[in-house]
Amino acid sequence: MCIGVEMVRGYAGGYGYDKRSAAVSVAARKLEASKSMGEWACWEHTDPAARVVAGEFMSALKPDDGNDWDRRLRDAGFDVWSAV
Repeated sequence: MCIGVEMVRGYAGGYGYDKRSAAVSVAARKLEASKSMGEWACWEHTDPAARVVAGEFMSALKPDDGNDWDRRLRDAGFDVWSAV
């Protein structure tokens, strides 16, 4: 991925569910769509192994299946560190 790429924002409204994970899912889908439209100018110059890992990372974040975003990443094999 490239530095200087426009950020995306995910939003989830309503009540009674994990809005953070829903917003992460929305943002991941938006970011993938922007990559498809060529907004990631140096995506094609990234190391092939890094592209695979980035794809797995994005795939883990996209579902809005009721699981926490960090749980989805852990289930995909990523280490997730949190700080307060």
